[in-house]
Amino acid sequence: MAESSHESAIDVSFANDTIKSMADEISEILDLDDSESKSQIVNDLFENGRQSLVKYEEDIICEQYKDVMNGSENKMMCLLKKYYRRKWEEQYGKSNPWFISFIGQYQNGENHDIYERVLTHAAEYGDNNTENCRILSIVLQFLFETVDDECWIKTKLFADQYLKEQPTSDSQYLRETENSDDRFLKETNICDSLWYAITNEGLKSITKYSDYIIPFVMHEQLNKSQSVLFEALREYYRTQLFSLLKENRIPHRQQLYDLVLDNVAEHGWLTGIQVIQQKVAPKCYKNLLENLNSLLQKRKAQANQALEQQEGNKERNAPGENKKSDKQEQEKSIEQPEQNKKEEGQAGNKNPDKTLKNKSARKKEKSKKQKAQSQSEDPNEQDKIKIVEKEGANKESNRGEEEEDKEQKQQEASNLQGINTCSENKHTEANLTEATVARNQQTDEEGKPNKTTSEVKPDDIIPTMPHEKNKIFIRGLPKNMAEQHLLGALSRMFSSIGQIKINRRTDKPWINLLREKNNTSELSGTAIVTFEEEESVIEAIKKYNQQCIPTFNNAQIFVSEERKKPFGAESAQPTQRPR
Repeated sequence: MAESSHESAIDVSFANDTIKSMADEISEILDLDDSESKSQIVNDLFENGRQSLVKYEEDIICEQYKDVMNGSENKMMCLLKKYYRRKWEEQYGKSNPWFISFIGQYQNGENHDIYERVLTHAAEYGDNNTENCRILSIVLQFLFETVDDECWIKTKLFADQYLKEQPTSDSQYLRETENSDDRFLKETNICDSLWYAITNEGLKSITKYSDYIIPFVMHEQLNKSQSVLFEALREYYRTQLFSLLKENRIPHRQQLYDLVLDNVAEHGWLTGIQVIQQKVAPKCYKNLLENLNSLLQKRKAQANQALEQQEGNKERNAPGENKKSDKQEQEKSIEQPEQNKKEEGQAGNKNPDKTLKNKSARKKEKSKKQKAQSQSEDPNEQDKIKIVEKEGANKESNRGEEEEDKEQKQQEASNLQGINTCSENKHTEANLTEATVARNQQTDEEGKPNKTTSEVKPDDIIPTMPHEKNKIFIRGLPKNMAEQHLLGALSRMFSSIGQIKINRRTDKPWINLLREKNNTSELSGTAIVTFEEEESVIEAIKKYNQQCIPTFNNAQIFVSEERKKPFGAESAQPTQRPR
């Protein structure tokens, strides 16, 4: 893509003075004074971040290389973060002052941790995106803070990388892929999906990704008058749109061009372009639509092709795993019939539930035969059978209600232990009391004892929550960090280890932040995370126990198995209401 006309060139004094000064510091840190690759290494660092040093490992003294590649607060990383911050100020300070103001709010406000994360990402991997993508890509990283940092790294479509890898004018390539299945676009990671949607469907498409952005932030961005995302999208669409209008002989009238730019940025290509239908000649508008459809079809084909190649690379990188998996499946299919026979024939079966189900199925079949015989012999028996079946169905229904009631009580206990990830849906103790009364009243209708509101006690409402093997307990978390940001950071960290269990009541990851015992308005610096699998607990402890986490200002955290009960029992008790 061509460079945006609204992208500012870096100031000459910045290039001559600041860059030279930083280049000298980098050369001193890496001891490159006598290296033939000095200028190449420094330039690569300024374009592609610290990870570019991997290519020059043999050109750098071993001790220096290890020092600069370890951690995110060493001299090299601090220097690179300073460089990228100054670069953004010089490049966009005059042409896009709203962008610098937006970054400053994060830098100096309560969301400083997000600012550090985005800046560290730039220092680590560079920001060498296409010019008209750079502002948009940075803004998205700030706003969609719950997206894992690794997701931005592994993305294939982010910042239009896929357009740079495929020839946009290759008609033969287009014919082969324009009718390809969109399977890869549908199955790709969240960053690729978000980028493709927002660069084709505009600002309104962020509502599809509401799970990854704070609701207040999303509503704020949907309001064009105060939306930095809307401004970033205008910069993204500007060059491509104006070029397309000129190619199709749409007269360059500033008011007309700004009108269509605003609509495309808000609603995307196909919907936004319709605003000028009545303002241009029908022939010009028809040609414009044809060329636009061709462009969008080409982009979709290239996106699918890029993702398909990525999928192919994954498969080629793990041929041994595929073969092993196929072999295991074959062995499993061979052993399964024999295993079933053993299970049915052994009294000391390891899976008694399955054996009972098989026996139950045989009994049902036998019952059906007897029923058919009795109906042919005595029609009056039919009514008796129906009564028996109805009683059995009622028993099953009552059993299901009891299980559901038990599970709800356990979830309520978890909510009183800490803050659930969906805080607006938390139940207070009064809510829980009302819920219990409602359940007791329902029980009363069935002929069982009932309790009034005054008779309900906390012990009646909240049963003891059993310790499960798939939970971890985390200590050492920052107490002054905003709850939403802390929850987002924990979700990003531990979802990379394994699948976090979803709380069915809130439909959010099951993460509880615990509060101070004597002051429930303050966080205690501890949390509980519930995984789907027990194996994830082991991996989480291995990776994060006693580690310093940059997201938490390098605070050291301690991760242990929750069932070891490393905290006082009182911390899990509900707060007593004043009488």
